[in-house]
Amino acid sequence: MTSALWHTASTITLFTCGMISKAVLHGVLDVEVVGLEGFVGVMEERERRRRERVRRGLGEGGTGGGWGSGGVVTVSNHVSVIDDPLMWGILPTSMLRNRNMVRWGLGSADICFTSRPRSLFFHLGQILPVLRLHRANTGSPYQPTFTRALELLTDPVSPQWIHVFPEGRIHQHPELQMRYFKWGVSRLLLEPPPPPLPPSPSLPSGVGAGKEGTDAGSNGGITLIPMWIQGFEHIMHESRTFPRFVPRLFAFENFRIRRHKVKIVFGEPTTLPQMYRERWRALCAESGYSPIVVASTTSTTTTTTTKLDFSDPRIPETLKTGREAQKLRSEVAAWVRGLVVELRRREGWAEEEADAGSAERYKGEGMDMLEGGGAARRGRTGEGAWDNKDL
Repeated sequence: MTSALWHTASTITLFTCGMISKAVLHGVLDVEVVGLEGFVGVMEERERRRRERVRRGLGEGGTGGGWGSGGVVTVSNHVSVIDDPLMWGILPTSMLRNRNMVRWGLGSADICFTSRPRSLFFHLGQILPVLRLHRANTGSPYQPTFTRALELLTDPVSPQWIHVFPEGRIHQHPELQMRYFKWGVSRLLLEPPPPPLPPSPSLPSGVGAGKEGTDAGSNGGITLIPMWIQGFEHIMHESRTFPRFVPRLFAFENFRIRRHKVKIVFGEPTTLPQMYRERWRALCAESGYSPIVVASTTSTTTTTTTKLDFSDPRIPETLKTGREAQKLRSEVAAWVRGLVVELRRREGWAEEEADAGSAERYKGEGMDMLEGGGAARRGRTGEGAWDNKDL
């Protein structure tokens, strides 16, 4: 399939799914959104910068050299099989018809990419196949999908937006308490270096003012935006019976039909705190690694280009499995989780249990071995949550 044909097919797929989701959200469900205006402002400003770079010929092969202003990573809790794409029905139509302003996502390879038609659909829908450790020994933050995600985030002309469900599975706790966050999101935030470009103009007033005193959204790395979603678990609860594939769009109470309430909250844009960046740079320096590659080509003249290479063979083993590197990834994942927990707290949910974000908690008896359903792949856990290890 040619590049132009693929672009057209992908745009149609994303727009169609987005408009169907919009029709369901606003036509069937009772939806409330918080912070959408600020998020859209961030994305529109990034698109303006992208078009300016294209117009001026910046990026690889252009006059600017180096890589772009950094992509966007959004993270959220994961409460149902239809969170994505249904949650993105809140986006303006102008974003849905521009594939540069639609998220890339991560999908389980053993679910979304099991046949050619299914693989084609999810690839067109900007979903990257992820191998997970409980299904494949090759599942890790250093599998090819995360390398590809880093390339998308640091594209020299058009850095992309990637959404991640860092829990790595559906988790329907009675109080919407989350599991621990996995290391994939840590890699996406730690490894992109600051681009060698001057700062861009500031975002519009009130947009992109990040935490930690950072310049979220400027030419300084990856912009992180936490999100909180709730209500989708009622539409596709893991306890549902036949027919499981049918969404429960309405609730029935006292012989009356009512619409399910769903809520989507966008947090403030931020960037990774400098202390984590400095520790990662120190580990890279100790192992002699840098993702920055300087290449020279000679024809009639000699041209020097700078690019990023995140491919697995180049990365020293100490950065993948070393104790300090793993500790750092755990701390970054916990920090990201804390941003989402804060949004949960603002929504009035009770405080989480002290060890809710610890991986050790879920190694306990009954916490990860699911009771019934799908050969113990899905069901109720020892803490009373409904999980689906396949989704």
